[in-house]
Amino acid sequence: MTSNKLILIDNPDRNGWCHMVSSNLGDLHEFAKLIGLSRRWFHNKPYRPHYDVRDGMITKALNAGAKRVSRKELLMFLKENYE
Repeated sequence: MTSNKLILIDNPDRNGWCHMVSSNLGDLHEFAKLIGLSRRWFHNKPYRPHYDVRDGMITKALNAGAKRVSRKELLMFLKENYE
């Protein structure tokens, strides 16, 4: 991943799920493919496009360059980029 692509992943919820986002959907899909995420895990929700991520994929995402943020930070990022 190049440094100009920003991929964020929040902390897991109590069920172990995280959300992975980017301000650029092309970059997000490219990154998801790179770490082996299925496109079916993408939620194309207005104002909140994201991939659901859990278990080993969280580690893969972080090792590939995703930045860990809090749920609050992730929601603020989405608001700034999609509303």
